[in-house]
Amino acid sequence: MSRALASRYQPILVALHWLLALMIIGLLYLGFFVLANIPNSDPKKLDILVWHMTGGMFVLVLMILRFIVRMWSARPATATSASSLLDRLAWGAHYSLYVIVFLVIASGWASGWLISSVFQPQSKPLPDTFVVLPTFRAHAVLAMLLVILIAGHSAAALYHQFVLKDGLFSRMWFGERVIVPADKTLLPGVTQPLLPNLPPPSSSDPQTPAPTSPEKKEKASEAQKRSRLTPQAPAAPTPTSAAPQVPPSHPAPASPPESATGHP
Repeated sequence: MSRALASRYQPILVALHWLLALMIIGLLYLGFFVLANIPNSDPKKLDILVWHMTGGMFVLVLMILRFIVRMWSARPATATSASSLLDRLAWGAHYSLYVIVFLVIASGWASGWLISSVFQPQSKPLPDTFVVLPTFRAHAVLAMLLVILIAGHSAAALYHQFVLKDGLFSRMWFGERVIVPADKTLLPGVTQPLLPNLPPPSSSDPQTPAPTSPEKKEKASEAQKRSRLTPQAPAAPTPTSAAPQVPPSHPAPASPPESATGHP
């Protein structure tokens, strides 16, 4: 499992995220607004039901792949808000999405297994209603719960993007991606690594360092180490201008020698 932080999610993870979003919304629409309005006596419903179940299996495979990529790739730090309660709810809703999607697919295929005879060459007709199947009732309830979770997930993303303005959408999109160790931050004093949407510090503030990439930081650190290890040449003495000696214009007269008695 990767513990590194990144400014964006891995490109494969981004593609899987949006592909799965489209597929899940499409399958929910197919179930609630197409299959639900076709009577079981209509032969076309069986064909649509097969496509619906096949799409569910594709979602299952892609969800497993998405989970593996997410666990083994660097990703941004967990997005936070001003409320610890909202943060806990967001965490629970996020992982509930995984669980509910798996349960919806499992209950759907369990319902298909109970009516597997209709898929045989000498098929029997569909039952008059699927409500008689307990697995189908669970499937319908779980699908409705999934709709609620998707709506809450979308509302939370819009809140981050347009109210908190922390650039959450850019993390789940394609673009330049910077990865740093998990014990560091991407910007000085910033705990959320959202490089593309954070304005650079003002040049008028000398105490705020400008953001630099990890490569530039490493090069600067290596240059400092080399400068410390390289012996410095002794500084050349600075020449000083000596004051010119001005000879006296009149030599001072010599004092006459004194005699032993102190008189000349």
